[in-house]
Amino acid sequence: MFYTYEAKGLIGVYKLDRDKMTYYAGFGNRGRGPYEFTYTDYLMTEDTLYLANSTPSGIQAMCAVPLDDMRSVSDYSRWKVYDLSTLPPLLKFNGYAKVGASKFLMLGGKGKSKELLSIINVEEKTVTPVDYWIDDDVNCSLLTKQMIYGNASLSVNGDKILYTGAEGWRFLR
Repeated sequence: MFYTYEAKGLIGVYKLDRDKMTYYAGFGNRGRGPYEFTYTDYLMTEDTLYLANSTPSGIQAMCAVPLDDMRSVSDYSRWKVYDLSTLPPLLKFNGYAKVGASKFLMLGGKGKSKELLSIINVEEKTVTPVDYWIDDDVNCSLLTKQMIYGNASLSVNGDKILYTGAEGWRFLR
């Protein structure tokens, strides 16, 4: 699966056969209606594709797309949609990882604060900041530091989290 700018959808599914890649399906349109996305990033597990529908002020929804039948990924009746529009405004970056049945670790938090990582519970519709901040000796605004350190990636393996950014990597517990 890849991000795409084609009219067929924001997410393109391709079949890879040796050295040939063939278009399989596309889904997720840009917009503000049902099953449309303003900004999206995705996370794929063994059996589910998770799509975050975000705006500049946070996550509006999380969609869980079952991957048991690739021919039906664009069948919206099979999607589980979690409405997160009641969450407080968040400065959200591209990057999240599944850390529980309904929990995701997200790069972001309340803007202009010492919040870089947050736990989103999609069932309970809650956001909880993680007590983690990169201490450095750079004298600049909290928002500037969030923007710099939010440009990163997350990976989870068991109880270990790998946070990687332009300034290097750190293991978190």
